[in-house]
Amino acid sequence: YGGVGLPMDPSLKTQPFWRISPLLVRKNGQKNSSSWYMTLHQIGRHRLFVSRFRAESLRPGQSIHVTKASGYWQRVRDAIDLAVVDIPARDRSRSILAVAADMDGVILVAEHDSDPNQMIALQREIEAVGGTCLGIIYNTVKSMPGHSQHNASG
Repeated sequence: YGGVGLPMDPSLKTQPFWRISPLLVRKNGQKNSSSWYMTLHQIGRHRLFVSRFRAESLRPGQSIHVTKASGYWQRVRDAIDLAVVDIPARDRSRSILAVAADMDGVILVAEHDSDPNQMIALQREIEAVGGTCLGIIYNTVKSMPGHSQHNASG
């Protein structure tokens, strides 16, 4: 596909779906925008982009606020062919409820021994905010060798 391109504006020149509070103030007195915490790069010259939230850049006392942002997600649709959005687990974050209605569909990933009633309840929560639950993947893998997980709250 090609190399990783230069960093791009992750806000896509519209109101993004995330906000950091409070914003970090640099030594020169300027505040980092919420966009500073997200990286976005085009791969080659294709409509393939990768992004990553820089949770490791958060300082004690800062938090991530995820909100509905239909305009942002429309810009994403206009710019790329397929977006896969990885949201923290519902027991760690309410982010899924903020973005579900803006997604074309939601696929839940659950541990193999998850309570089916909890999954049905989560499906109903997603549908109650206007989202569409496409299905559930039951994951039997506990961890991947050599892979560390990053925790972010929303």
